[in-house]
Amino acid sequence: MVMLLNHLLRLNLNFIRHNQRVESYLGLADHVNALATEAGMRAGVTLILPSSFSGSPRAMQQNFQDAMSTVRDFSKPDLFLTFTFNSKRKQIKDNLFPEQKLHDRPDLVARIFDIKKKALLLLLFLVA
Repeated sequence: MVMLLNHLLRLNLNFIRHNQRVESYLGLADHVNALATEAGMRAGVTLILPSSFSGSPRAMQQNFQDAMSTVRDFSKPDLFLTFTFNSKRKQIKDNLFPEQKLHDRPDLVARIFDIKKKALLLLLFLVA
């Protein structure tokens, strides 16, 4: 699974590297090359990740801007909740075989997390 994810990531990066519109970043590339030359070094290949690349600084900036747009449209939130989940819950331990570890049953963890999340949302909407 990890190797497949790594392969997909490499394919995405290769696609970006070979299909990026370089002319829009030429000024930046010239600046980076000038700084490297001053330092007596040689700059490598400049690759600017687009906002569509998950986890890139541009994607995080885009997500932040989207969140701020939501705040602008609907006003500030009244509550900020964080929801944590104890992975050593009795419901999980009772459903594991003797030699099984928690990471062997992600389906079980996800199911119990989803049940607890739905219970929290139901509680919030009943009180409100």
